[in-house]
Amino acid sequence: MPSPFVARRPSVSGNTRIRTPQQEAFEAISSFASEDEREAGIVLPVGCGKSGTITLAPFAFGSSRTLVVAPNVAIAQQLVADFDPASPDMFYQKCAVLQGPPWPEPVEIRGRTSNRSDLDEAHVVVTNIQQLQGTENRWLQGLPPDFFDLILVDEGHHTVSVVRCFETVWDAQGSPSLESARMMSAVSTPETD
Repeated sequence: MPSPFVARRPSVSGNTRIRTPQQEAFEAISSFASEDEREAGIVLPVGCGKSGTITLAPFAFGSSRTLVVAPNVAIAQQLVADFDPASPDMFYQKCAVLQGPPWPEPVEIRGRTSNRSDLDEAHVVVTNIQQLQGTENRWLQGLPPDFFDLILVDEGHHTVSVVRCFETVWDAQGSPSLESARMMSAVSTPETD
């Protein structure tokens, strides 16, 4: 069965449950996704729905499997709830983005509760940056370079760290880097002085 991010069309434009900045961001992401560029960044002010926009982005890209990287456990848990069909906070239901299943299948990488088969079955994998660090990383070892076709980084200043995590593991394995994955950073504060 193809990924719901490919097979389904989300209700975004004109959806009164989705904030105007989220609708505009989705439109901009969709436009970007149709181009050949690999990396994008999106800035939404605090409180304008960055997490919801992250849940919409895989539809804009038509992603088969997306990795979402959060800066910490608390934000990762929030993002998991936004993707999780069992959660009352699931963004797709709460905001009437999708009218019933099939839903994208989420899995969270944290601790030892998930395994490789969970990753294989998932359409979206959510984790925090700390779970991806180290050359002996159990999550990245053995994954082919094209395992994820989209990588979304919440708080985009972590993007370089995410790329380094993948490259460190894949360089040790003799595999190529992230050449096939598209990347999008989402930030609320693009610069700090």
